Amino acid sequence: MRQLILLAAFGLALPAFAQEQTVTWYDVELIVFRHLDARSSETWPTDAGTPDVSNVRSLFAADENDAQPVAESATLASTTPMPYVPLDPAEHRLAGIYGSLTRSSRYEPLLHVAWTQPPLDRDQSPYVRVHLPQSTQAAQEEEALPGYDSDADFSGEEQPLPEFLADDDKPSFLRPLDGRIQLSVNRYLHLDLDLLYLPDNLDYSMLRDLPAATPEWTEQQRLERERRHREIMEALARGDITLEEAEILSLEPEQEVFQGFRLNQFRRVRSREIHYFDHPIYGVIVTVTPREVPARTLDM
Repeated sequence: MRQLILLAAFGLALPAFAQEQTVTWYDVELIVFRHLDARSSETWPTDAGTPDVSNVRSLFAADENDAQPVAESATLASTTPMPYVPLDPAEHRLAGIYGSLTRSSRYEPLLHVAWTQPPLDRDQSPYVRVHLPQSTQAAQEEEALPGYDSDADFSGEEQPLPEFLADDDKPSFLRPLDGRIQLSVNRYLHLDLDLLYLPDNLDYSMLRDLPAATPEWTEQQRLERERRHREIMEALARGDITLEEAEILSLEPEQEVFQGFRLNQFRRVRSREIHYFDHPIYGVIVTVTPREVPARTLDM
């Protein structure tokens, strides 16, 4: 031990057995922001598809349905990191950009989050879910609902959804922003980003008219449409469905609700550089930074 101290005091290299082995992990940091003046001449599809969030890791403890809950502490120690846990804001490298977006009259930041993760190839690296923290907002919205009772007992058996509303294949999608991102490492770094965004206060008048399907009904289609409406009205008269369910069942194809603006890109990235994923309505800024961690961390 005395020899090791003397070697360190004179700036000499320590023997290999005295040095802890390290491996390279990566900090992923992203900012999602929207354009306040979202004028665009593009034509948007009514349904651009939905990101698959059925098998992702969540960074937010408020997501009660996540199968992999995060630790209570959101602070990541530099020597013993916990993967896929939000980094402390003090470790954010894009804080200056976030501040500039906050002060800008052209942009509004929506989300700023960072985490660390091990280097895994595309087949092994999990997707991380990207959405706004829902805990406070969801609680406020729930309390605002008519008849809400915070002391109510919900321990009873849950009632199943009507068959036409049940969808076991898709998890609940969070508005206004939800999606996923994956960092994979093979020979190079790659980011796979897939987000869907639909704000409640978007001014659609600034966009080109969204396509509205106006099909010309054939005689057979007209008869089928009348038969379906007749069956809905009969079911409503019998009390088998509610008025709200009847309205949903009666929706025509041209009455489809606009699902949102999707940003879906896969690209190679370089570490320590700032990358911008562009969209006329919103944007994403991402940086990936190497972090040396003890090799024993892999045994966690």
